[in-house]
Amino acid sequence: MVVLAGCGLVALITASWVGADRLAASLYAERRLWLERLVSRALGQPLQLGPYAGLRPLGLAAGRSRFLPGPNNLSTVDAPAVELALDPVASLLQRAVVLQIRVLRPTVELRRNRLGAFWQLPTQAPGREPPRVALRIQVPEAGQGVLHTTVGPTRFSFRGAADLPLWRRQVQVRGSIAPQQGGQLPFQIQANWQQRSWSVQLQPRQLPLPPLMPLLPQGLHGQLVGRLDGVLNGQLLLQRRPGAGRCSGGLVAEGVRWRLQGLREPLTSSRVAVGCTTQGVQLSPVFLAWGQWRGRLEGQLQLAAGRANPLPGHLQLWLKAQEPRQGHRLQAHLKGPWQRPDLQLSADWQGLRLAQLPPRPLRLQSQIAIRNQPSFKVLVPHLQLSRGDARLTASGELWPAVRLSSGELRLGDELRASLGAVLGANPRLGASLQQIGGWSRPQFQLDLQQQANPLIGDWQARLRLQPRLLELQRLGSAVLQASARLPLQPRANGSLIPGALQLDLDLSGFPLERLSPLLGTRLRGQLDAWGSVRGALDQLRPELQLLVRDPGVGPLLLQETWRGALLGTAAGGGSLGLEALAPAQPGLLQAWLDRRWLPSSVRLERERGVLALVGDPRRYRWTSQVFPLAGLQFALGPRGQFQPLQGELSGRGHLDLKPLWISGSIQVERPQLLGLFGRSLTAKGSYRQRRYSAEGRWLGKGQDSVALRLSGEQGGSLWARFEARQFGSQALQQLWDAAQRWRSGPLRSAGSARDLQGLVIDTLGFSLDEQLAALRQAQLQLQAALTRSRTTAERLDPRNLEGLVNADLTLRGPAISSLSLDLEASGHLWLRGDDRDQALTSQPVQLVLRGPLGGGTSFTVEQLPLALLALFTNVPDGLRGGLAAKGRFQVGDGRRRPALEMALALQEAALGTQSLTLERGELSLANDTLNLDWSLRSDGAANSIDLKGTVPLQPDRNALELRVASRGDGLQFLTVLAGPGVQWQQGSADLQLLVRGSLQAPVANGFLRFRNGLLQVAGQTMRDLEATVLFDFRELELQQFTARVGERGLISGSGQLGLMEPIVQAQRLLKLQVQQAPFQLPRMQAEAAGEVLVTGSLRRPALSGELQLSRGRINVQPGQLATEEEPTRPVSVRELVEERWDFSEPLLVMGQQMESSASRDLRAAVPNLPFLSFDGLRLRFGPDLKVGVPNVLNFNTGGVLTLRGALDPSLQVSGVVRLLNGRLSLFTTNFSLDPDAPNVAVFTPSLGLIPYVDIALRTRVSDTLGINDASRSSLYDWNVTAPTNSIDQLRLVKVRVEASGPADRLADNIRLTSSPPLPQERLVALIGGNSLVGLAGGNAGAALATVLGQSLLSPLVGGLSDAFGQRLTFALYPTYFAPSQVLPSENRSRRLPSQLVLGSEIGLDVTERFNFSVLAAPNRSDIPPQVTLRYQASDRVGVQTSIDTEGRWQSQLQLLFRF
Repeated sequence: MVVLAGCGLVALITASWVGADRLAASLYAERRLWLERLVSRALGQPLQLGPYAGLRPLGLAAGRSRFLPGPNNLSTVDAPAVELALDPVASLLQRAVVLQIRVLRPTVELRRNRLGAFWQLPTQAPGREPPRVALRIQVPEAGQGVLHTTVGPTRFSFRGAADLPLWRRQVQVRGSIAPQQGGQLPFQIQANWQQRSWSVQLQPRQLPLPPLMPLLPQGLHGQLVGRLDGVLNGQLLLQRRPGAGRCSGGLVAEGVRWRLQGLREPLTSSRVAVGCTTQGVQLSPVFLAWGQWRGRLEGQLQLAAGRANPLPGHLQLWLKAQEPRQGHRLQAHLKGPWQRPDLQLSADWQGLRLAQLPPRPLRLQSQIAIRNQPSFKVLVPHLQLSRGDARLTASGELWPAVRLSSGELRLGDELRASLGAVLGANPRLGASLQQIGGWSRPQFQLDLQQQANPLIGDWQARLRLQPRLLELQRLGSAVLQASARLPLQPRANGSLIPGALQLDLDLSGFPLERLSPLLGTRLRGQLDAWGSVRGALDQLRPELQLLVRDPGVGPLLLQETWRGALLGTAAGGGSLGLEALAPAQPGLLQAWLDRRWLPSSVRLERERGVLALVGDPRRYRWTSQVFPLAGLQFALGPRGQFQPLQGELSGRGHLDLKPLWISGSIQVERPQLLGLFGRSLTAKGSYRQRRYSAEGRWLGKGQDSVALRLSGEQGGSLWARFEARQFGSQALQQLWDAAQRWRSGPLRSAGSARDLQGLVIDTLGFSLDEQLAALRQAQLQLQAALTRSRTTAERLDPRNLEGLVNADLTLRGPAISSLSLDLEASGHLWLRGDDRDQALTSQPVQLVLRGPLGGGTSFTVEQLPLALLALFTNVPDGLRGGLAAKGRFQVGDGRRRPALEMALALQEAALGTQSLTLERGELSLANDTLNLDWSLRSDGAANSIDLKGTVPLQPDRNALELRVASRGDGLQFLTVLAGPGVQWQQGSADLQLLVRGSLQAPVANGFLRFRNGLLQVAGQTMRDLEATVLFDFRELELQQFTARVGERGLISGSGQLGLMEPIVQAQRLLKLQVQQAPFQLPRMQAEAAGEVLVTGSLRRPALSGELQLSRGRINVQPGQLATEEEPTRPVSVRELVEERWDFSEPLLVMGQQMESSASRDLRAAVPNLPFLSFDGLRLRFGPDLKVGVPNVLNFNTGGVLTLRGALDPSLQVSGVVRLLNGRLSLFTTNFSLDPDAPNVAVFTPSLGLIPYVDIALRTRVSDTLGINDASRSSLYDWNVTAPTNSIDQLRLVKVRVEASGPADRLADNIRLTSSPPLPQERLVALIGGNSLVGLAGGNAGAALATVLGQSLLSPLVGGLSDAFGQRLTFALYPTYFAPSQVLPSENRSRRLPSQLVLGSEIGLDVTERFNFSVLAAPNRSDIPPQVTLRYQASDRVGVQTSIDTEGRWQSQLQLLFRF
């Protein structure tokens, strides 16, 4: 029974179990989906329960179940079995469904989501209550977990339990984690996400630090995993409730070692302790060590609200570190909310050296922002690196990847001096650094760009650093294209070994001058280089093609093109070969370079010369054999103008680099530099152990020579001596030209179109020979124009300065900066003349300088010619004598001002006939102010001129004070400055003047008074001169001015005038009244009357008003003759007679192609005084004002001219001058003005000083009616071949000359007509136009006799013609008469040889068509006088009848035909 009962019970139980199992399976299948949604919604992770696995005593079991990755959680859980049970007791007590979930042997895969969390619980939707369900999850057996990070997986085991009462929004987790490396981490976590409270309790036990690193923010642990060692122990409880936080316990890490990537030394600390306080978590001071660095780290995390920070979660960390040996310092301060703290970082890196600059600290100032949400980031809003006044700013981020961009770059003064040549003074450089890839194998890319780089212009570059490669992907600019690869091999200690470089470049048109700041000397030319560079950094092998155009270094320039190559060798070093390209002279440069790229052999061949260098750095030997310097140019002087270098260099010597030793000797044959030509230059010298010595000698073309000796020590003492001997005129001229080239470059040898001014060169239709002759004529005219345009300051031509000078100069001192000089020079100076030289002084000029350079140097000058002042400025004529000076001077520099003290004296000085004595001549310079104390007296004067005061060197400085005083006859000698036309004979002048203010705005006070003056001015006596001038601050007032001129003339004036600036509203304008004042100039004599108004200022006066010139005469220089060989040099008849000119060569009248003497006189008469101007000054001519040329012309004039502008060649003249009546004598003919013509000269500003002339003249001349032989080309042909009684073969022809156009071009605008009409050539012959042009052979004496005779009689004839109303004509001409001799015995006559007879003809025009004339030979009785009557019916028909005293008569009918 028992057995049966037992079996029945078993069967019942089995049946019940089976039934319950089926019921549980059915319920599981029904509620499985609901349970999955419930748990998934609570944990935020999709749950997939396994199939039903049977009933368990406390619940049911399911097969393999998993938490799958969700949209917000990437972590997974995989368990082979899960047991589910309902806790009825707990459910009844809590009135909720309490599910117990047992997870058996689970495997956890933890991965971070996009927010960096491994598992993120979901948030409940607002207004939706969670179900009253509680989940109790247990892991009774140890599960396995894997924490996945970017640096690899971290494995651990775990066990624990979790309670989740969902309706209370709470979670409680407790358990223990055992990392695979060892140690344990028991923990307990409680959280209520509705109340926003949580608590964490950690109890690490010998827990290694590396497994904890993946728990740090994403990316940060990538730098710590595998590089951080240490053990963590302790107990820490962290609690947070709304408005409060609590902390208890602490953690201690021991044996901490952090190995930073790429650094040899680890960061170590023996103990790092974190403890809790009433406010939060505090990091106790931690002492850190990293190599030689020592630091201290401490901080705190505030969990509860405080006074300083009312919000909890405020984090602060302080770090101070230094490197005691070098003095480097680092400070960091991290503060702010723990999820977004800010880091202030500052560092000083002492002793940073850049190039050759002194060491200075490098300072770092940075602001770093750390952000944990939505992901961990480290931002850099501002970063600044500074060194002195240099500064670089940047911004970007450091985490999760490096991305930095540069901002402002300022080099500062110090770095600008060294890096400015590479980057520019104010570089606009942009840089961008970014990280490519993760931190496990990071790559960095650097992009650079710059505008206006001083070397290559605008450029861009990209570099990429990979773990084993540094690559220059591109470097591009207008002149350079390059790319490179440099492999990197890592070492065991983490450093990198560079491999073989692969560089390709193409340099095109690179200006070598851009390298000048880098090398410290100026380079010139252009360089092209293309090819590659291969090999290790210490064994580079270039293969470059080179092209160099116009290379130059320093003051040397070679305007040629050279091409070649630079090739490296496998063993190191290489070779350089260049050759000159046409059209340059053939040249070849070959150089061999050793492994250090130092030359072992260099050879330069040019023409027949060789320059060679052979050896090694221990000793190079150089030789030169007649190496030509031609082609080289040498730049000297302030403007750096290149001058050709000539000569042949020979010499030898050696050069040792270790230690430095240079010695050698050179000889240059026929050297040339800056226009200095020499016979030879020899020199030798050496440099060794910082000591040097040299000596040399220059031999000039003449007897001049310069010897040089010097010795000294680098940076120390110096002694040098120069001895110049027999420096003559040629050497001095070369030195003068060299000085001009030094200052302003090559001397000008060409002019411009402006130099031609108004010259006209008409070569249209000329043959080649005629055009060449016209070109030569134009060159002569241009030379004459340039000569006339020279100012008076150039009257002393330095090319005419000659001398003979000897000089000895010695320089010595302990250093170049503190040298003393000793100079003694003496010589004679004179001016070269046409027939004899003119000595400037009777005694030799002597100069002595002694003392330190730049300060306290004494000097003495004797017999310095005053005439030398004409080299630099205008000096009065007649100034002669010498100047002596003695004193001391000091040259200014940055530390001291210039100073000067000297006493001046005149030696045998005179102005004209007045000897001058400088009784006091003190001059000093101190504090940028000149102090003067001078007293000058002329010979025989009772009084002197005294000048005393101060003059500032700055024009705007208000420190000017000058006193000028003189009495009686002290100023009398100054009348010499006015020229020979002014002579002071009697009277006194008192001057008291005080000038103050500044040089730009001087103010004058004082007076100038003339009394009882008697002067000779312009050929007239000016007597009773009384004048008083008051100087009142910024103006002067002429109170009184009266003087009598001649017998009736009177000049008076008064008024005000500004000193430096015009008076705005003058009360009384300065006026000068002239009444019948006669004056006489070399070519003008007349009377002046009128009123002149003076405005402006004394510095720039302006004249207006009106002056009348009358009762006088203006004489113009008559035309002149010239020979064909020297067309520009005028000659007189007397000179021709003295030279015994035989008239075989033609004479020229200086006319059409030569500038007239009147035009030259006009331009010469206008002085170059631009400070004096005219403001509408009217000049009125007449009455009774004549303009004449002796024996040539005489006209009465009238009219008005107005002058405007400055008194210089730009003076503008406008107005009309009328020729009222008068005559013109042209060779043998007198012309009178045609009263029906305008006869005016019109001046307009457009024509300058040359008027527009419109005149007409008329006359009657005698014509011969002999045989009209075409071979007769002149008047003499007609006379010589005429019959024996040729005196009766004359007739009268009416000739009219009209001229209109500019006065200097009248020859191109003359029209010649006649009645009856005659050919142009015949009319010119009749009026004597060819009497002096193109004469050849005999009868020239007769032509000259005609001209001279007419010139002597023209004044008389002109007067008679005026009396008869221009109807009386007179002609004087030569003719040949062949008399006959009657022989009564033979009853025949014979013809005697021809004889020269001077015939004369007086004619009177009764009407325009009828006239009569009387012809006679006054000096011959055998030639009967003859009376001729002529009637001109028309221009082509005329009748003439003549009868002589012997009763012979003849009549002729003249018919003129033109073919």
